[in-house]
Amino acid sequence: MIVATLLSSVAGITARAFDGSDAGTVISNRAEATYQNEAGESFSTTSEIVTVTVMAVAALAVTPDDTAPSNTLTPNDSALRMFRVCNTGNVSDTFVVTRVDVTAPATVDAAYFDVDADGKISGSDSKIALNGTASPEIQPGGCLAVLVSIKTNDVAPHSNVTMSLAVRSNAANSVNRHAEDTGTIINTVGEGPRFVNPEDPNLQPLHLINGKSEVVLAAGAVFTNSVEFKNGGDAAARKVVLTQETPDGFEIVVDSVQVEGQNGPSALSQRVEAHRVVVTLPLVQPGETVRVTYRVKITGNLAGGYVWISQPVIAAENVTAIKCAVARVILNPFGVVFAGRAGVGSPISGAQIKVGRDINGGSPVKFEGNGSRQMTRTKILSLLMARAIIHLRLMRRTNPEAIS
Repeated sequence: MIVATLLSSVAGITARAFDGSDAGTVISNRAEATYQNEAGESFSTTSEIVTVTVMAVAALAVTPDDTAPSNTLTPNDSALRMFRVCNTGNVSDTFVVTRVDVTAPATVDAAYFDVDADGKISGSDSKIALNGTASPEIQPGGCLAVLVSIKTNDVAPHSNVTMSLAVRSNAANSVNRHAEDTGTIINTVGEGPRFVNPEDPNLQPLHLINGKSEVVLAAGAVFTNSVEFKNGGDAAARKVVLTQETPDGFEIVVDSVQVEGQNGPSALSQRVEAHRVVVTLPLVQPGETVRVTYRVKITGNLAGGYVWISQPVIAAENVTAIKCAVARVILNPFGVVFAGRAGVGSPISGAQIKVGRDINGGSPVKFEGNGSRQMTRTKILSLLMARAIIHLRLMRRTNPEAIS
């Protein structure tokens, strides 16, 4: 019976030593036993005092330990993820980060000890240098967050990104030396925000001038540019910026900018200069369509046939800049035909210019092609003007009565 009592006491001591007792804790135990025989005689005994001192044990646990995606990232974005490092040992401890990495092409921007425990990077947080910066001291059972900022860059949609954080204890006198642990975060990658034509997600954002992709206008005309785009992705676009620049001779009309599809004037900002308009939208949600219009005036003395190719650009904090569809303004190349000898004082009402293959104006010349593959419109218009002048001169020589 005495032996059984002593063994039971030692077993209890062992259990307590590994049951969260602080390092340096002294545990004393003494066993006592009594016994009475058949004759009624009583006996008692007392063991020597057994003393156990709990040694310092360093232990760290890093979470999470993901085995499947727990969150979503988007391409060309920045993200902040949190690891928690807990002191599971029995002695106050600090730790260093020995490794922090992420699946390429994503990159780690920086890591911080979340000193103020607010879950975001702030002025009181300490930036981490690998194997160098020690954490604040953590009591047994306490935890400290580590914030990791990453850039996703052009990571492929529908792939997974894995982030790892490895730490090592700084406890110098622990029986198990420097404890280590590693945590893992796995995120899946969505498509992110995409700016597309509202009617066809395979096309660039829509851009029209007076409702058309190409217009012929006279000097002094005022026309309306419209840009319409949809966020065809699966994440919100942040700090969306639409920019339009105009060349000399084209000026943006002040106070002409209108935005449809947002929650009101407080949700956006705009800056209009003579040759530049910038519209900023704080957020465009997935599936949201935005339409922006602004007026432009032709103010310059430009030659007939001049072509302005307009192509606004849309970008965002988490979206690579994309060009809208092209729209063209062509300065009316025909103007007014005047009598050859009387000059500008005698315009010919209803005059028509015909380009022929011979001096008699027969066999009209046909032009084909729609741009870059053959002849550009500017070249065609210039050729038309040149041949028309030649034809008029020939007509004056052969039939002077036709042109006074």
